[in-house]
Amino acid sequence: MSIQFQIFPDHSGAFDYSSNAARAAGEKFDELADLWQQGRLSDKRLQAALEEQLKLTPWLLDAHCFLASNYFDMDKPVKALEAAQRGLDAAHDLMPEGFPGKIEWGHLENRPYLRLLQIALLCLARRRKHKEAAEIAVLMMARNPNDNQGARFLVGSELLRAGMRKEAAVVLQEQAAEYPPYWYELGLCHAIDDNWVAAATAFRRGFAANHYIAELLLNESQPLPLLIHHGSNLEDPSTAAEYVDMYGELWLAPNGAQHFLRWLYNQSQVMIERAGILACKEELLWAPNSAEAGKIVQRRDTLANKIDDKLSKAIVQQRTTRRGQTGWPWNLALGML
Repeated sequence: MSIQFQIFPDHSGAFDYSSNAARAAGEKFDELADLWQQGRLSDKRLQAALEEQLKLTPWLLDAHCFLASNYFDMDKPVKALEAAQRGLDAAHDLMPEGFPGKIEWGHLENRPYLRLLQIALLCLARRRKHKEAAEIAVLMMARNPNDNQGARFLVGSELLRAGMRKEAAVVLQEQAAEYPPYWYELGLCHAIDDNWVAAATAFRRGFAANHYIAELLLNESQPLPLLIHHGSNLEDPSTAAEYVDMYGELWLAPNGAQHFLRWLYNQSQVMIERAGILACKEELLWAPNSAEAGKIVQRRDTLANKIDDKLSKAIVQQRTTRRGQTGWPWNLALGML
């Protein structure tokens, strides 16, 4: 008997490994994984052993997941996607056809399935199959609404690159406060639609949340962390580098967004705005106690939350130079008119 799929009264489901066959297969898999982790089994031999095991127990999701993850870590997204898809096919064969319910992370037995979805999502994103990647991300969030794996931080970017800008804008707006790169994605979405005021406001929020992203997008070398308080890794250069590495290509398209971002980042009033927020982050390093730190955080958040369309409307206007050239300032600065 293979793994079973159990449906609960609330119509959610979980994989059941309680059969003797499932336990025996799981023990064999654990032995192989232990040998590999101890360095007694090479990647190549591990892959061959798992393939042999899957010939006998094609329903063993742990083996599919481990194999797909191993290929992904070796930077072999095609093989990783193939392995993940085989595992997902096996998982879906265990479910009732068209099962619409939740398969939540809280059940440990569900995690191999959810990890297979995540590997498939990452492989599709890397191969620029953005529509399929977005579909997987949406499925992940439907299966596991708590989204322990962070699919919500990829789905907006995938929708945008799949050409689904309206759908992307909704996700980006909803999640940007939690994930700084989404402010830049939202600004990019508006820039593609030539909505420069909305783009400016989104980018300004991005500068407040993680300015390193702007620096990398403007072709700066890997920025070093400033001597400021970083609330989490989402505010530091590592998140900026990961975002630009994965999604920076669209910024190179001839949509004007990168030129606009460069002008906006260095626009005098925006620089004053940025400096005020950076000053708060710097002060947080030297706050003598939690009470003082709380006051500084409140002041920083007030400044960030005041960012709206008012300043954007004031500065995003066509200008006329002394030579009589009229156009957008970011184009005039580049001599493009």
